[in-house]
Amino acid sequence: MTYLLRRLAVFPLVLIGVSIVVFVAIRMVPGDAITAMLGTEAGLLTPQQRAALAAYFGIDQPWFVQYGRWLLGLLHGDLGISTTYGRPVLDVILERFPLTLELALLSMLIALVVGVPAGVFAATRNEKLSDLGVR
Repeated sequence: MTYLLRRLAVFPLVLIGVSIVVFVAIRMVPGDAITAMLGTEAGLLTPQQRAALAAYFGIDQPWFVQYGRWLLGLLHGDLGISTTYGRPVLDVILERFPLTLELALLSMLIALVVGVPAGVFAATRNEKLSDLGVR
């Protein structure tokens, strides 16, 4: 029981640590979000337009300020604006969720239909060639 309680106590720290590492790693990728978002059209922007976009997306701030805003937004259910789609990230996720759920359920069904009979087959032929092939 104490093992479980210790794991639950450490879990939030692990989540924060992983989120910081991923957040910083994404920002270390060469290039910037504006160029990634606009592609070849980014070269047509004036410095003022580029600065306005950077301010709109908050990427003109230091990484720790960006992380703090992202974390605060996350706690309020706001995942931010997608630089790819220009829409709220939560809307993009919810739009694709039904198909993702369908694929996940179908894959679990296939695993169940194939895995259970294969496991029973292997269990009834313990340490034989057919058992080793299924494993």
